[in-house]
Amino acid sequence: MSVRISYEIADEVIDTEDIRGGYRIDVDGRRINRYGNEAAFESPLRWKPEYAGEYLHTEFIDLLSKTTRIARGKLAMYEPVTCRFSGTVNEFVFEMLTETHLRIAYRISTDSKPAGDVLPDPESARGYVVTAAEFCSEVLRATSAYFDEISGYPIEFGHEYLEEFEEKLSALETALENVDE
Repeated sequence: MSVRISYEIADEVIDTEDIRGGYRIDVDGRRINRYGNEAAFESPLRWKPEYAGEYLHTEFIDLLSKTTRIARGKLAMYEPVTCRFSGTVNEFVFEMLTETHLRIAYRISTDSKPAGDVLPDPESARGYVVTAAEFCSEVLRATSAYFDEISGYPIEFGHEYLEEFEEKLSALETALENVDE
């Protein structure tokens, strides 16, 4: 199965702490962060429901941290790790199924009651199985492209968050050397 991560930046970037936008994960061309009734989905954020999240920089840092754990083999089999989107009950769930394969699902957090009729699509909630190596490599590719893009913006605030992001990228790149294909 092929994994693809894409993102959308919503506004002009001047502060890394306030980069608005979202990301999505596709497996074999199917968007994982789908809802069963997307027609009922309402949001003032123009990138939703196609892209999940609101503060892209923070959410990518979380994704990099979790992916580095996966690449380092620090995630036990069947131990779920989540990337929850700030201000929502939605989350990506990552779970190792074997030493080399990972399940990616999109769910409503179990500690929250979902709002309204908008629930993840059953296939998205069940998840998709991909190789950990391919997933980790795709996270590195997408977040590197994001870093390159925002590095070209006239950033006035939050330079220290660029340095933190670069360190997270480097940690994942180093960890990828240990992921089995």
